[in-house]
Amino acid sequence: LKAGILEAADIFVINKADRDGAERLKADIESMVSMREPGTNDRRAPIILTVAVNGRGIDEVAAETERHLDYLEQTGRREERRQQRIRLELVEALEAAWQKALGDSAVTSLLEKTTRQITAGEISLSLGSIRILRQLSGCLRNDNDQHSPPE
Repeated sequence: LKAGILEAADIFVINKADRDGAERLKADIESMVSMREPGTNDRRAPIILTVAVNGRGIDEVAAETERHLDYLEQTGRREERRQQRIRLELVEALEAAWQKALGDSAVTSLLEKTTRQITAGEISLSLGSIRILRQLSGCLRNDNDQHSPPE
C-alpha cells in the first residue's frame, strides 16, 4: 500500500475478511494511518472488515458512511470536497479538449509553425501561445456548435 492512497481514504474497507491475512492487513493499515502528520485530519478513518458474500460488515460500512457524511456536512468539508472534485473534472475536460484539438490539422500546422518562429526568435513564447489558444478556441467553438442543440 502506498501512503498517498491512505491519506485520501475516509473509510477503509477490507473485503474477504474471512481469508488469511485480513487481520494483518488491518494492523498494517492502522500502523500506516497512525503515522500521518498531526493535524492532517481530525477524524481517524475507520477500518472495517467485511465478507461481502454473506453480508458481514456491510451494515457497519453503511453506518460509518452516514457518520462520515454527517461529519463532512458539519465541518463544511462536503462543499469543499465537491468544489475540489468539480475542479478536477474541469481540468480533465480541458485536457481532453486540448488533446482532441491537437488532432486538428490546422492546430497541428500552427503548432509546428509557431515552434519554428519561436526557435528562430521571430516571436515570443507568449505571443505564440496566444496564437495557438486563439486557434484552439475556434476549433472548440466549432466542435461545440456541432454538439449544441438547435436554438
